[in-house]
Amino acid sequence: MQNAAIRIVLFLLLLVFCAPANAAMGNCRSSAYLARFDARLASSTDFLCVEAGRASVNSSSGTSHIRLVHHVAADWSALPGVIRAFNNGIQSSARALPSLGNFRFTDVTILLIDDLPPGGSTERFGQIAARTSFLPGDECLISIWLLGEAARPDTAASVVAHEIFHCVQRANLSQAQMLSGAGGSGAGGDWWLEGSAEWFITAAMTAPWYSSDRVRIFDEQSRVRPLNRMAYEAYVFFSWLGRSRTRVLPFLSRMASSSNVSAQRTAMMAALGEDQWLQFAKDYMDQRIRDGQGASIGSTPQRGNSMLWNATRTQRINLVPFVLSRGDLFFECGSWNVSPRPARFHAAKARDATVWAAIPSSIDARDGRRREFRFVAMASANADTPMQITGTLAHRCTECAGTRSIDRCLIGTWRMTADGAGQVMRQFVPAGKARLANYSADGSTMTMNEDGTFISGARTNARISGDGGSAVTQFSGQSSGRWSASGGRVNMCPDAGHHEGTLTDARTGKTVSTTPVTMVNTTRTYTCTADTMRITMPIGRSGIQIVYKKVSGPR
Repeated sequence: MQNAAIRIVLFLLLLVFCAPANAAMGNCRSSAYLARFDARLASSTDFLCVEAGRASVNSSSGTSHIRLVHHVAADWSALPGVIRAFNNGIQSSARALPSLGNFRFTDVTILLIDDLPPGGSTERFGQIAARTSFLPGDECLISIWLLGEAARPDTAASVVAHEIFHCVQRANLSQAQMLSGAGGSGAGGDWWLEGSAEWFITAAMTAPWYSSDRVRIFDEQSRVRPLNRMAYEAYVFFSWLGRSRTRVLPFLSRMASSSNVSAQRTAMMAALGEDQWLQFAKDYMDQRIRDGQGASIGSTPQRGNSMLWNATRTQRINLVPFVLSRGDLFFECGSWNVSPRPARFHAAKARDATVWAAIPSSIDARDGRRREFRFVAMASANADTPMQITGTLAHRCTECAGTRSIDRCLIGTWRMTADGAGQVMRQFVPAGKARLANYSADGSTMTMNEDGTFISGARTNARISGDGGSAVTQFSGQSSGRWSASGGRVNMCPDAGHHEGTLTDARTGKTVSTTPVTMVNTTRTYTCTADTMRITMPIGRSGIQIVYKKVSGPR
C-alpha cells in the first residue's frame, strides 16, 4: 500500500512538471518542438520539461512572454544559483525593453540543454554557449548549453539578455537582414547583429566581466580594421549610439539585407550622416563613451602615426571606409599655411584644447614652441579616400639679414604703381627697336607686418612691339617671408612662394613659359613717406626705382 501511494504521488508530480507551460507556446514534451532547439533532441522520448521562470513584455505586438524551461532532472538545477541567474537576465531584459521605444516582440522560449555539447553554430560567452533561431515563426527559440563540469553561472544573465535582443532584432527586421551575418566571425552584418546585442546587455544590467575584452579588441583593431568588419567588439559603437536608447532600433532597421561589403557600407552611410560618424570617432578618442548603465566603457584609444612638418611638404593618408584613423600632427618653429584635401571626414584638436575643429588653415609657431594637434578621421564612404595635408612654411623663425630691426614707416599694405619697366626699356633697348604699351601692374601688392613678416603678390602684363613683331607678356606670383630694415636699407627674406611668366606671340599665338623664378634674399635701398615707398634696384648705372602707394596701415 505504501509503495502504491508513493507511485501515485510521483505520477501526480510528473503531470504537473510535464504539462505544457502555456498553450500558446510550443509543447516542450514534443520531440519535433525540441528538435528546433537542437536536432539531436528529435529522438528524445524522456525529456520531461519544467518551466523555471517567466516574464511578460508589452510591445506594439501586444503582450508576449519570455519563459525558461529545462529537463526536470537536469544537472543544471544542482548548480548553486544557476536558475536564479538566468531568471535575473530574463527579468532585467523585460524591464529594459520598453526603453527601446516603439518595437515589436514575440513569445520567447529559452531551453537549457543538459548532457549534450553545443550543437551547430553557437555563440560562446565564457562557460556558456547559446544560439537563437532567426527562422520565421510565432516564437523565438533560444538554446543554451552550460559548458564543462567546472562551469559557473556567472555569465548566465548577460547571455540571456544578449540572446533576447536577437529576438528583438528578429521581430523588427527582415529575415534577409537577420541572415546577413556570418556567425560572429566579423563579416557581413555581424558588426551590428552582435554589437547591438552586446550593448543591450548593459541596457538591462551591469556590464559583464567580458565586456572589457570587447573594448580591448576594439582599442587594438579600430585604427586598421573597419567597423563593418567587426563583431562583438562593435559594442563600443552601439554604446555610443545607445546613449539615446530609442536610436538603436531605427538604426538597425536601415542596415543591409546583404552581407556584401558595399551593401553594408551603403546602409551605414544612409543610417547616419558623415558628421555623426565623425562625432563617434571624436567621442571615442576623448574616452566619452558610456554603456547602457551610464558607466564608462573604459576604452584606451591607441595613438596613430606621428606626422612632422619642419619644412614645406605634403602628408598623404589613405582613409579606408569606417576605419577610425588617428594620428598626431607636429609643426616646428615657423608660420605655416595648412591645406587638407578633402576638407571632410576629419577633425583636429590642439593638445591644450577641449573642442575638436577643422585642421587650422594657419599655424603660428614662431615662438619656437612646437605646435601639436591630435588628428582623427572616419570616412563614411564606399571606397578608399586619398587624403593629403599640405603644410607650407610661410615664415621661418630665423632673423632676416641677421636683424629684427624694422622701420615703422614701411608697415602696411602697399600697391605697386610703377615697377621700372619703362626705365629698363629706355636704358637697355636701342631707341626705336621696341615699344612698351598697355602696361599694367594692377594687383601687385605687398603687405609688411609689424612682426617682421611679409606677403606679396605680383600681377603685371604688357604688349611689347618691335621690328620682329609684337608679343604679350604676363607675369604673376606670390611670396611670403620675413623682412627687416635699418639705415635706409630694407632686407627681404622669402620663405615660400612661386613666380613665373609667359610670352605670347601676337601673330602666331604661340606661348612660351618662363622657368619659375627662384626666390632669393635681397637687400635694397629705399625711401619712405606717409603714403609713398620707393625701392631702388641696382640695375644699370643709376638703378631702377619701384614705386608703391600705401593702401592701408599707419601713416
